[in-house]
Amino acid sequence: MAYCTLVQATSRDALAEAARSVLAEKGYDAATVREVATAAGVPQGLIHYYYGGKDGLLAEVLIRQATANRAEQEASSRGVSAPRLVRSALERRRRRVIDDPGWHRLRFELFALGLRKPEMTPRLAQLLEVGRAAIAGIIGTARGRSSKEDLALASVILACVDGLALQKLADPSFDLKGAYAALEKLIKETIE
Repeated sequence: MAYCTLVQATSRDALAEAARSVLAEKGYDAATVREVATAAGVPQGLIHYYYGGKDGLLAEVLIRQATANRAEQEASSRGVSAPRLVRSALERRRRRVIDDPGWHRLRFELFALGLRKPEMTPRLAQLLEVGRAAIAGIIGTARGRSSKEDLALASVILACVDGLALQKLADPSFDLKGAYAALEKLIKETIE
């Protein structure tokens, strides 16, 4: 039984890793489940078995990446002074827009799927919850205490950073650095 569980976990992980790469390279519409399965070295039917199809696989890829980003942010925040914490977190997010625009394009694909397909709405909500929780944790740490307002503020900040990414993707000349500087100022004024 343990062997089967290990093989299943390995296949699931291989599919998620291959999908991240294939989807980012080709885009959601152009990528096929056959290409993902081939890249993962597993039968194509496992995509439907584990994830219900390409939509579910996209959600899994994004939620895994958001969870990894959250863990990375938490690890890099240890020992960072409160005043630098907000700047550091925002800089990481801004750099991700520049360094990995494919991740943001896939994120917006899931937004559209979550709005068009009711069965995808819970997965979209799960992705957004990971982001809100990560941001709320940063706010609480920066304040030196948690507050019931942290999650509400985190929701606003998440909407801002997603909106800024969208503007940069749509208009490469958009001043992302200036917009993030303005956002940082607003956040610091709000949490102090």
